[in-house]
Amino acid sequence: MVRVFVRTPVPDTPASFLATYHRLSVLVNVGFALNLATTPLMAYVAEPYPWGIPLQNTFADVPYDALDAAAAPMFQGLYNNMTMAPLEWFKLDLATLSYAVRYTLVIPPADEFGSHPLRQVNALVSFPGALVANTPTCDVRLMDVAAAGFYGVGGRALVYDFLAANSSARASNRWCTCQFAVLLGIPIAVGCLWFYSTSSSADTLPSTSITAFFSVQLFETFSMCWFKLAYRVALSLYVVWLLWSRYYRHIVALHRSLNRLGLDCTSSCTRYKIMLGDPSGLIMSEFVVAVVVLLDIWMNVSYLSIAFIQVSQVTDVWQLILGCMYTVWGGALFVCILTVFTKRYKWEAIFTPVDPTVLTIASYIYGGPVLAVFVATPAMVVVYMLRHISLPGKNPVVDMEVSA
Repeated sequence: MVRVFVRTPVPDTPASFLATYHRLSVLVNVGFALNLATTPLMAYVAEPYPWGIPLQNTFADVPYDALDAAAAPMFQGLYNNMTMAPLEWFKLDLATLSYAVRYTLVIPPADEFGSHPLRQVNALVSFPGALVANTPTCDVRLMDVAAAGFYGVGGRALVYDFLAANSSARASNRWCTCQFAVLLGIPIAVGCLWFYSTSSSADTLPSTSITAFFSVQLFETFSMCWFKLAYRVALSLYVVWLLWSRYYRHIVALHRSLNRLGLDCTSSCTRYKIMLGDPSGLIMSEFVVAVVVLLDIWMNVSYLSIAFIQVSQVTDVWQLILGCMYTVWGGALFVCILTVFTKRYKWEAIFTPVDPTVLTIASYIYGGPVLAVFVATPAMVVVYMLRHISLPGKNPVVDMEVSA
């Protein structure tokens, strides 16, 4: 009996695949990842660590009518023309947990405000902030008054009284007022506004040259500082977990798959380079991360005020960059919320997809300028009025509610 056997064809030798990572892309990717993982801790660029909190006089027991006499000497000793460099407009002192803004201004005589209604607009354009108000003596629009968005009733009245005063009164009187900044009724900072005339007797111009200071000391407690540190470390660990679960885990799987199977059975390619990209879009589009970061910023609204001042100017680029870092997450949260509504109401067809990396870069670029619009233009009036319709302080003249 003859048996016939079907011989199995000898398979070809399987191809050997090799996948490696592009070294430069890995280096850039690690930089992006470290930036994302440490973003919650970047707040300590402007904040002291819990173990570096100085002992502070919060002036909590000082009567309202004695606040000026108690707080002003401390600020005026820390920040003056001797302790600040000639071109220095902003100074942050972590040793005392305070900062100051200084501006030199040229203001026309008081009698010219009535005869030239637009004179004050041109003369006061060098102050930071914006505020519109009517006084019995003149209709004054203060463009860019030193940190005007943070003035209480007392600070605003001081500016108006100074503008209405004659040259001798401007030079001789003591122009200073202090106030508490409160968050939901809890004092979180104390600040003072003061200015003095710098015009000499040799000056021939009738206008008054003044130097204006606005200084704030932030109140911190050891327990709150340690809580914020734990909060931020936990958020950083969550970001690291997101990076692994949403990005690197899939990169590792891709690397293994390429080494075993290659990219295409019909392709003759056996060597592959994996180029890593920017994972920022994956993290910043995460709703939980955006909400938690903004909650952190809201809990530290006193430091947000520093960012407001930093983005209101363009002369100090480094301070402008630091201010923009606080604003990028507002744009990220807006994108997250818009994405939810887009998917909920099926609006995808009316939107054009945007690369997440481009969107992240755009958030960094436009965040600061948009915030500056609400600080250095009349649009600040909206923000200013919101603060005055929020919870009133114990003394509206001295307390400034910042919860809005």
